[in-house]
Amino acid sequence: VLGHFAEIGTDFVATQPNYEERAMKAEDFAGHIEETAKLSGKNMRVLAVAGTPQESVDAAERITAAAAESGEEYDVVLYTGSLYLVGEIRSILRKSGDYDYYRTLKYGDGGTK
Repeated sequence: VLGHFAEIGTDFVATQPNYEERAMKAEDFAGHIEETAKLSGKNMRVLAVAGTPQESVDAAERITAAAAESGEEYDVVLYTGSLYLVGEIRSILRKSGDYDYYRTLKYGDGGTK
């Protein structure tokens, strides 16, 4: 799957959800990205390893701001992962602070039904 992401982007921030104990650790995921780059020959760079979703959003904001200052820009920042991780990041980006792990377990998307 990582090789497919290299088709749409080259720069990665590895992270992990706060609430899912079975989730891969961010450091391990970064290692998988680097290994995929070596095996596939694709340009894939880990720009940051973030221990929490908030740290990953902060890192993405710093990275995109630094790129803009140097005259480069990112077209898009794509957040992907488990429903737990995406739910947490969605809550951060919306500045709602309403992420509820147990709603994600029940409904799958962190929303109410």
